[in-house]
Amino acid sequence: MDILQMELGALINLWECSDHNLILKKGIEIELQKRIHRNSKFCREYFFLNCKLQNHSMNVSFIPSSEAYKNFGPNLTMDIILSEEEMQEQFNNYRAIPPIQTTGFIRAKIIIKDNFSAVQINMAADSGFHTRDVFETF
Repeated sequence: MDILQMELGALINLWECSDHNLILKKGIEIELQKRIHRNSKFCREYFFLNCKLQNHSMNVSFIPSSEAYKNFGPNLTMDIILSEEEMQEQFNNYRAIPPIQTTGFIRAKIIIKDNFSAVQINMAADSGFHTRDVFETF
């Protein structure tokens, strides 16, 4: 088994099932860290489109060992928090031809709060998570 050749979803599944083999789990975490820094699957404008223009909440799953995973766990259900200036910037980026796609931090209002502490809820609203930490959304 060559973890370097595995697709990200398969690598995450293997990480989730490797509690019995800490050496393997650590090796997977090292590979996940490399992939997090290269991850450009999601942009800030994607969250803007879904949360503000389409008025949807989003369930966001994080890559294990990412900062977001460490701060919030495997996933959260959220709405994006934007200042007026950020809202205008995102709208302009979305309308640009071709559309501008940026990576960076997303501040989030956690919608389903059952599994989150007040500290985590405030952290999501104040500093949020980076787009590179996101594995998938639905």
